[in-house]
Amino acid sequence: MNVMSDKGTFFCRTFEEKDEAGVKKIVEKAFPQFLGGQFWNWKYKCNPNFDPSLIMIAEMDGKVVGCNHWLLRNFMLSPSLETRAILGGDLAVCPECRGKGVGSALLRSQRASKAMKDLNPSIAYTFAVPQLASQLHSPVAGYVPIRVNTTSYFKILNWQMVAERAALLNERIASGKCTKKLGKFNLKVLLRISNTPSLSLILSENGVYVRENVVDEKPNVTITGSLSAFQELRHSKNIKRTIIIALLKSKLRIVGKPKYLIALQKNVWLLQEVLGKK
Repeated sequence: MNVMSDKGTFFCRTFEEKDEAGVKKIVEKAFPQFLGGQFWNWKYKCNPNFDPSLIMIAEMDGKVVGCNHWLLRNFMLSPSLETRAILGGDLAVCPECRGKGVGSALLRSQRASKAMKDLNPSIAYTFAVPQLASQLHSPVAGYVPIRVNTTSYFKILNWQMVAERAALLNERIASGKCTKKLGKFNLKVLLRISNTPSLSLILSENGVYVRENVVDEKPNVTITGSLSAFQELRHSKNIKRTIIIALLKSKLRIVGKPKYLIALQKNVWLLQEVLGKK
């Protein structure tokens, strides 16, 4: 991305090894209050999550005049749900180039970079000074400001809720209040959803039984997929059609012998019953 100013043309690109000295100098000058400015190695170079592809620099006439660092994080939404996130770190521009649109250009370039597309994080967040947020982070980088107080979160995925829904379904089946008929079968289904504990569901004529964090289970059917694919199944009005589309798009992978796959297909409503959104 090129940015024109009265100082010249700035070019934004991904960090390269030869840029380290220039970036380190800008960062240490911009943030002298942290470790006396000597924190490039501590915060970035020696960080186990350091990824050079998540550093965007602004260059003018072969000189680094600005940089933006993002760090990869594992974001815990709940004790049982972890997702990939990006933390917007230090945005620094050399003093003589400030107020020229370099910071905004760095943020735009970062959001559009190949690294961001490859990582495809669920969340991108930052801790911004309110005055800067109004100038840079929204709407330039697509951030949504939150209240500066306690924020409540809800669980997207909750295996305890699945167990409770299964118990309610089993009560309906036992009391004869379930309108759908169950054939005589015993099917072990292992769910492997990315960033979540594994879950085993035992489907039988008596209902559904739930086992979390199963490591020694030998399932009849294994369903592997992303959290987004799982969410689509939960909210689907036609779960069979949604599964087929997810399989075609490689969002889901279902493995099992044909007789077990047929049994699952006939009783797939049981999965939606216990994994549903309500």
